[in-house]
Amino acid sequence: CSKHAEVHHALASLYEEQRKWQKAIYHHQQAVKQEPNFYEAWYGLGEIYYKQKRLPLSLEAHLHACSMDEDSKARVKALLKGNRYAVIEKGEIIDKENLQVLYNTTRREEINRRLSACGLRARVEPRCLFRNFRFYSGKATLKRGAKRQLKELAAALRKIEPAVIKIHAHTDIQSFKNVSLEQSDKLNLELSQKRADTVATKLARQGVPMTSMETHGHGYHKPLTYGTTPTALAKNRRVEIEVEEWPSL
Repeated sequence: CSKHAEVHHALASLYEEQRKWQKAIYHHQQAVKQEPNFYEAWYGLGEIYYKQKRLPLSLEAHLHACSMDEDSKARVKALLKGNRYAVIEKGEIIDKENLQVLYNTTRREEINRRLSACGLRARVEPRCLFRNFRFYSGKATLKRGAKRQLKELAAALRKIEPAVIKIHAHTDIQSFKNVSLEQSDKLNLELSQKRADTVATKLARQGVPMTSMETHGHGYHKPLTYGTTPTALAKNRRVEIEVEEWPSL
């Protein structure tokens, strides 16, 4: 490594100890700018992003070191398990920078190239799973707290300008009271469709073209897990948003 890269890495390590994350990130970035194969700096960068729960950026950084550093490879495997890098849990926020890692074709293709180079068969898809979009029970009204996530999501989508934005809403298996199972299934399908429409409407109000959005309500027809425990129910209640970019000319 060049002396300049080593100096930046040393400063980054110092700022990490002081928990001054933005300064540490800056110096790690300067280190890899000077020396693109400086895997210790990529590892440090990936770990800071991981601590910040900026998981797509963590995955991207660790993949630069994956074939040279076993700790980075282990972190990549952990992030890939259950697509953790693309799952936003209740109370979390994924910012526009992290969304662009997944939704931007160039960055995503580079991630997939590095996954292959590291001997991993996984592929990153342009899809995020949001459990932080919370709705009132039996309704299509978003609870308070969704505003910031919608803002970050809209900013990323406006930047990328994909050809198609697909919004998929899913409910849990809980039945509606005093109706048949068949009717309850129908109501859950209708509810999930309304929830997908709600998200689309909110995004449109923030400048995302409604003409580019498709909404799909799946009810309980595509569960991620089975059972009626609170954990299982919460896991299946979700909104997934995927993008399709314009074909290359």
